[in-house]
Amino acid sequence: MKFIRSYIWIVGALGAVMVVSFIAFRLVTGTFDPIWSGIGGAGAALLLLYLWLDRDDLESAVSSRGARYSSMSVLLFVVASGVVVAANMLADRYDKRWDATVNRLHTLSDQSTKVAAGLSRDVEIVGFFPALSPEGVEFEELVESFQEHSDKLSFRRVDPLKEPLAAQEFNVSNSFGTVVLAAGEDQQRLETEFDEESLTNALVRLDSGQDHILCFTEGHGEREVDDELTAPGIGVLILKLEGQNYTVKEFVPLRDQVPADCEVVVLADPQQPLLPQEIEILSRHVLSGGALVAMLEPGRSHGFAASLERFGLLVGDDLVLEQNPSYQLMGGDLSYIILTEDSFDFHPIAEGFDGLVLMRDARSVSMAPPIDGARVQLIARTTEQGWAETDLEALFATGTAQPDLNSDIVASVPLMAVVDIIDPAGIPVGVTTLEGAALEGVEVVDPDAPGDAATDATDAATDDSPAVDESWRRPGGRLVVFGDSDFVANDLMTQANNQDLFLNTIAWLVGEEDQIAIRPNEVSRATLSLTFAQGFVVWGLSVFVVPFLAVMAGVGSWRRRRQL
Repeated sequence: MKFIRSYIWIVGALGAVMVVSFIAFRLVTGTFDPIWSGIGGAGAALLLLYLWLDRDDLESAVSSRGARYSSMSVLLFVVASGVVVAANMLADRYDKRWDATVNRLHTLSDQSTKVAAGLSRDVEIVGFFPALSPEGVEFEELVESFQEHSDKLSFRRVDPLKEPLAAQEFNVSNSFGTVVLAAGEDQQRLETEFDEESLTNALVRLDSGQDHILCFTEGHGEREVDDELTAPGIGVLILKLEGQNYTVKEFVPLRDQVPADCEVVVLADPQQPLLPQEIEILSRHVLSGGALVAMLEPGRSHGFAASLERFGLLVGDDLVLEQNPSYQLMGGDLSYIILTEDSFDFHPIAEGFDGLVLMRDARSVSMAPPIDGARVQLIARTTEQGWAETDLEALFATGTAQPDLNSDIVASVPLMAVVDIIDPAGIPVGVTTLEGAALEGVEVVDPDAPGDAATDATDAATDDSPAVDESWRRPGGRLVVFGDSDFVANDLMTQANNQDLFLNTIAWLVGEEDQIAIRPNEVSRATLSLTFAQGFVVWGLSVFVVPFLAVMAGVGSWRRRRQL
């Protein structure tokens, strides 16, 4: 009998393990399984048997001096457990998150929250991920962040190996990860990237239902759109545009005119002068209800910059420099210009700017004498310590310069301007054909007469050609001119808020101002670099020292309690 009583605690321990296992299964699965219910019942019976057989020892232990000292510890443990349970219940009912990371890795960007809150129809997101897939868990958490801002998003996770019919329904053959977004009959798919930017862009494309076509000019040494992401090109920009609801094409103005489906024309730093006819072709596109973005670098002596005076703009033959040390890059290069939220005038393009824009080698874009047909607004400026240097030869020869109050623009030099056409008939358009070789379908206009370009299409369609949707044309076009193009080059595009400035510009030009926001950007995760000695110390402390101290503290506490 004494032998049995010495080992009766094993019965109690086994019963406790069985009961705890049953409770854990119930909490995790939320179901009552007959087998697990039997395990829980058997465990409870073993616990009762242990309490009965060892009742004398238990009664003695409870009335001992050590038990009285331990009662307060047990009470504190029960209270602490109750606080934890109550906190979890409150957290489950009232969900609230705090992001303590430096780069706010777990907080949605402004654009993502605006896109989620502005969804016009219900969207079902189906994530096809294998069971226990880390990518699936992270993506589900990302969707939950979007759902906090919208009641039109639903999500379900499907294991394509366990539910092949569901995978077949959505034509999913990749068992490693695919996401399908469905809104009615429309669908968008994510196959490789499941981050915030990819999900936001997919929601934009799905909810918009409209594809905007952007046409980049070529033939004059413009920045390459099909580059291999090298510094001079703008391949990163093109990937960003195509990730949203934009289609990018290229065209030669003199050869192709402006295609009728081109909503926005982009002139990205032409190295060679445009022909006079090409300048008039682009001007006619604006006056006929289209949009144009011109990014012009200093030192390009072509007629397009001068032609912008008809729209109320003066593009200077200068180089903008910034002397304010707070708006310079470290190293003191005056040609690098940092723009903050205080550098921008109030305009939808700059709405929500709370970061920086980095420009390099820019020229001034200021107002010409006002004209009746256009409304001009200067958007971005340097500080009061900036100026536009016009003596470029002396600057490049000596490497130093001082502002000349007689010839330079000094203080708050404008770098970006927007133009709204309010009366196309009041702005002249010159000849758009070559002498003796008229371009088919383009009317020759008297350069001395005002052009009523709002009623003339830039590229007349033939009778048997398919109709082109030109519903995007507005009574007056829009024009945006930057005195810099480096800010969208591959080496600067993802710096600061450079991408937001350009993408906001495009969104404003096509009339999708709900997309104007700060977008998700690639961020660097904080890393800790250790030498071998530092790593060895950390490893030794975590593997040996801390566990040894914990064990010794436990042994010391046990010995002290035994002596009570």
